[in-house]
Amino acid sequence: MGYFDVSIMARFTKMTTYGGGLSKAYNTWPYFLSVLILILVSFTIIRPQHIAVDFAWIASDSSLLYNASLGNGSIITKAIPLFGNISSELVSVLFSIVISLTSVVGLFVYAKYSKLDLIDTCIFLGFIFLIDHMSVVDMGMNYPMKILSGGSNTNGEIGLAFSVLSIALYKYKKYAGNIALLVAILVHPTIGLLTSAYVSLQFFLGKNYSSIVYPALISVGIILLNYNKMSVDGNYSLLLGEIIGVHRKEILLSDIQFLFVPLVLTLLSSNKKQFIVEWLFIAICLSVSFLYYNLSMNFMRYEIMALMPSRGVNIGVSIIIIKFYIDFLRNPKKSKIILPVILFILFTELDATYRIFIFFISVYAIVSLMYYFGLKKSYILALILFLVSLTNSKLSHANPSPRGYDEFLKTKQGYILTLFSDSNIMVRNKDITELIPMGQMNGYIYNPKGLISVNKMFHKIFDINLWDLKRQKKKCGCIRFKDIQDLNIDIKSLRQIEPRLKYILAPSHANLDLPVAWVGDNGWGDNFTVYQLD
Repeated sequence: MGYFDVSIMARFTKMTTYGGGLSKAYNTWPYFLSVLILILVSFTIIRPQHIAVDFAWIASDSSLLYNASLGNGSIITKAIPLFGNISSELVSVLFSIVISLTSVVGLFVYAKYSKLDLIDTCIFLGFIFLIDHMSVVDMGMNYPMKILSGGSNTNGEIGLAFSVLSIALYKYKKYAGNIALLVAILVHPTIGLLTSAYVSLQFFLGKNYSSIVYPALISVGIILLNYNKMSVDGNYSLLLGEIIGVHRKEILLSDIQFLFVPLVLTLLSSNKKQFIVEWLFIAICLSVSFLYYNLSMNFMRYEIMALMPSRGVNIGVSIIIIKFYIDFLRNPKKSKIILPVILFILFTELDATYRIFIFFISVYAIVSLMYYFGLKKSYILALILFLVSLTNSKLSHANPSPRGYDEFLKTKQGYILTLFSDSNIMVRNKDITELIPMGQMNGYIYNPKGLISVNKMFHKIFDINLWDLKRQKKKCGCIRFKDIQDLNIDIKSLRQIEPRLKYILAPSHANLDLPVAWVGDNGWGDNFTVYQLD
């Protein structure tokens, strides 16, 4: 090997390791390939994305749906019309990759700041991947939470991904953090503003007061730009939120039980002081949430409820988990293996749907023990790669689960009135347009103007306002059949309301006085009927 070849190899080694040298050049290639494969696999978890619903709405000719899909303030939804009429499957694939890729980059930056080498970084990603697939973290605070492997809640998950990325970049380079924070706020204003509050608190406790100026200015600017939209008929949004709002419900003891896990992880850590910012931020978010969710505090009620302070808890918990596993890799101890495994067993649902979690827990324990006893990292990497690959092959898919009535609707065109919640009906049936999106009513809480429009339609059909419905005992963010089963539908006037309305889809026990076009099982054990108006 000539000088030129050695020089190139040395540079390659330096690029692919944190502090690697020429002596490690010959061992770099296997590790580099392992890391590359793990990264690729990590962000190829494909899920049916809820944002595909927005694409379906925009592709329809319904102004009610079109305006609603553009009303949440995110640059993502504003950019949807630029994508054109692409398939929902491709939308799900693209956004699944974006979410996971953003998360991977954020975690890599955090690992680099923490001076983990590439092999440990890869193992670190594997641990986070395992945790994501256990119900311990997935429950979240008033919103599902995944750090690395995204689910189906597009906006919330991409918001958390950019939140972690901006927090990591602030630790690494402040100017990069400033840029990432702006992007995070534009992508998801709610989580972005909460992230701004978190980094401001971090600067404040660190007595770095000058660094607070940028997060404060960008937050105030975003709030002022959106205030007029936020303040229009906000009371109606609050009323609807109290009835069906799944993300702004009262804080209960059962909601905060998952904080027990990050608490134990904190106590197991070698440096407990590093979690002060996170726990203080969690305490502030919980306190504000309790005042407004439980005690119904009126001062700036709509503005605070729109911010959804309870979701700030998920930011704090995510950073605690990240810090814990970095600490574990630096200082592996038996207690850091045994106690988390016990916690995961206690907090994991073990019914038929979640049997795979037993496998995750087992692998987690094996990986931890392998690392603790100093087995070759290449063996640990191989095990993680196998686990991630196996999981992706079992779980990845881009299409929402089909329903029995899709067999009838997929060949039909026209408007349909659904008397129950099915959020993906337009995604699965390209030529069907919902008159009222019963499965996505939670989205109108973010969009007061759109709420007024959809309520006019709802009132014409059912002769009642949305905010006059009975309060749901278990909020779902949707309107179920039992919410409207006692209401009278003026079938004769339906054609006058929307001449293109052709079908009504309802549970079979609704017994509407209309011709039956289809009846059958929805594929999940419930009987449904498609009624035909003409």
